[in-house]
Amino acid sequence: MREAVLTTRSGRNLAISVILALLLALGVVGQVSPASAATATTIKVMSIVPSSGSKVVAGEVATVAGKASTNLAGKTLKLQVFKAGKWVDLGISVQGKSSGNFFIKFTPNTTGSIQYRVLFAGSTSLKASSGSKSVTVWKWYSLAGQQIVAADSNSCCSSATPKFGTSGYRLIGKYYSSALIIGSANPAGRTGWAEYNLSYKCSAFRTTVGLEDSSASGSTVQFSTKLDGSNVAGGSVSANLGQAKKIEISTAGSFRVRLEYSIVSGSAKPMWAYPSILCTGSPNSK
Repeated sequence: MREAVLTTRSGRNLAISVILALLLALGVVGQVSPASAATATTIKVMSIVPSSGSKVVAGEVATVAGKASTNLAGKTLKLQVFKAGKWVDLGISVQGKSSGNFFIKFTPNTTGSIQYRVLFAGSTSLKASSGSKSVTVWKWYSLAGQQIVAADSNSCCSSATPKFGTSGYRLIGKYYSSALIIGSANPAGRTGWAEYNLSYKCSAFRTTVGLEDSSASGSTVQFSTKLDGSNVAGGSVSANLGQAKKIEISTAGSFRVRLEYSIVSGSAKPMWAYPSILCTGSPNSK
């Protein structure tokens, strides 16, 4: 009787083994996943910094720096951005190094608080891992694309507000396709101003000022830049015909910027060449 029981059990075990082998061959039962035996990996993003300056700016090169576990040497590390609720490949990658350090150069094209991550997708022997970091991305906006929210009645000879040139203007023989200029020639004693919203989104304003080349010889103009009605250091300069002077000021914490001019002598066209504001988004979003 004992021998019969053993024979029955042996037969049952054999039958189970045959069935399992058949199911495995058919793909109904999978093999033990290699991932369960894969080695852990780590990635940490340490910083995202611009190639120059202190801010990451859309359209300018920045670098993602970090540290990966040494077992990722020679493995592909992908750069991704979090967009519309999911991670999106930027089509940029580097190979991990034996030192663990990695540097990925890229050019951001969106503004605001943006999250980036570096991803190792995993393999049969190494587990997937990633590291992420958020950074504020800024952008230079031309005032030519911004709404003039206020201006005085003397701002332009032919209309109530300053206009941006569409055909361009010249300053010391150099052509500027984007420039703020005030109507026809203004006589001595004429003053004017125009205001633009910053909406607390902008950190800097820059432009080159001077007298448009069609101004009269011997003319002089005083240029001023104000934030929320107050003068700001570095915002005021005087220029004669044939001079070009730069204005670069911080606008952090300001709601509005005002551009002013005063014709000191002669008959002149005050000109702001490439007037730009550095913001995290358009101050007059549509």
